[in-house]
Amino acid sequence: MFVLEKIVIQKHEILGDCTIDFLDNRDSGYINYKTIIIGTNGSGKSTLLYLLTDIFINLDKMRNAVLDKVSKQKYRCDFELSYSVNNNRYVIDCRDEIIAIKKNDKPVMIENIELPSKIIVSTNTVSERFPLKYDRIRFFENHFDEYYQYFGTRSRRGQLVYGMHIRNAFEVFISRSNDTFYRRNIKRLLETLDFQSHIDIRYVIHKLTKYKQGFDEKISKKTARQIVEDAINGRSSYRTSELVRLGYFNDEVLKDKISKTLFEMIECSFRDRGINWRSELKFDLLGGHLELNGKTLNNEMEEFKVLQELGIIRLQDLILYKNGKAVNYREASSGELQQLATFMALLGVVEDDALVLIDEPEISLHPEWQTRLVDNLDQILSKFRGLHYLVVTHSPFIISDVKSDEANILRMEKKNGKILVRQYKGETYGLSVEEIILNTFNMATSRNYYLNDKVGKIFQSLKDHKGIWTSSDRSNIDELLDLTKKLNTSDPIYLLVQKISKAIDGQKQN
Repeated sequence: MFVLEKIVIQKHEILGDCTIDFLDNRDSGYINYKTIIIGTNGSGKSTLLYLLTDIFINLDKMRNAVLDKVSKQKYRCDFELSYSVNNNRYVIDCRDEIIAIKKNDKPVMIENIELPSKIIVSTNTVSERFPLKYDRIRFFENHFDEYYQYFGTRSRRGQLVYGMHIRNAFEVFISRSNDTFYRRNIKRLLETLDFQSHIDIRYVIHKLTKYKQGFDEKISKKTARQIVEDAINGRSSYRTSELVRLGYFNDEVLKDKISKTLFEMIECSFRDRGINWRSELKFDLLGGHLELNGKTLNNEMEEFKVLQELGIIRLQDLILYKNGKAVNYREASSGELQQLATFMALLGVVEDDALVLIDEPEISLHPEWQTRLVDNLDQILSKFRGLHYLVVTHSPFIISDVKSDEANILRMEKKNGKILVRQYKGETYGLSVEEIILNTFNMATSRNYYLNDKVGKIFQSLKDHKGIWTSSDRSNIDELLDLTKKLNTSDPIYLLVQKISKAIDGQKQN
């Protein structure tokens, strides 16, 4: 089991000096831990995730002798990080570029330390600054088994790409489609999101324009081989060029297999649909098999992935099923699609004892989907053990369905130029959004009914004590003064609280 315990940060340009306890005092009887970090924009929540990601990536590189020291420029701070793996407690102390490591209070060499099995980042924010993957070639290297996994809005070149999270998700899906355990988890995911356990992926065979002339009812295998050769030699993408440079296509047997799969795709497409060059993959997750144009696939998925990598075939449509009806992914709600893509990617890379960092998952989600998100996440990851996942959010809807004994909720806020981190020990489960905004985020809104209720209770106290203000009323009004200071000075609630405060000050307290 991996558990992130605590980090003490010093001299960070944004976080300054602060201490963050990721655990509470609960007994460690849970199969997975979760920490939810809340706060307004500018309170350093995402910056904390960036720092944690950098630390663990560099520790992994150092452990594998890719780096020989910790870069001061990389972290821009000193820190002491503590965590546990398999009942061994580690403390990583970094001061002025010098790193010292202890295992169970005894010094240990970097090459002998244990780390979380993976670092997995999921983010939908367009301004995120997480590290990109440090691999450059994704096929043939079992990319999704790498230590660091990034699923965000940017391409590997750092460019912001619309729909990148969907593209990532289905790249993972295709890559893992032969894995029975993964298919079972995807089936559970679809059921959790109220879809049926079938997925159809429609592809168009792309690079055929100059080969169409002379096609009749058959295409020769020689022509299919020529299409593959031309795609390889054309080096139409950076990744194709790198694959060629590294010699992946020197294997003639591999090229024969790829050509054979392409030949069968074109032949089936021509026979069933005429020259429209479309192919359809059908995934029956319940039955545990998949078909290409009606033919059951066994070991051809690897060749299919290479054809996709070469740009010979391209994704055209994704078809889901709900209540017996086909639903094109373009017709699904953005919330449904976003959660499907996020969880589909996570399931393809997560493993026991991993650290999962989820940054602002509420973006583009309807409040109903936000409310269900943590529960869905728990269900989706319930087959894994020893995970610790951190969810950063400023959505009151997300924590409204979180029970206090099932997660550690931290509140980050910036006061007088300093970042303060406090554990929220109250209950959020079942509270209204207004109550959560007031109690958890420590913010008032002009239409905060909970705030109105607190004012009402002060007046009730005044009535009960026959017009005499009590010390309890003074304490309550001091709290209201603090909560309403960010409201517009013309707001009725703000003005009412000010009048009550003056009335109490003008009367001798009981």
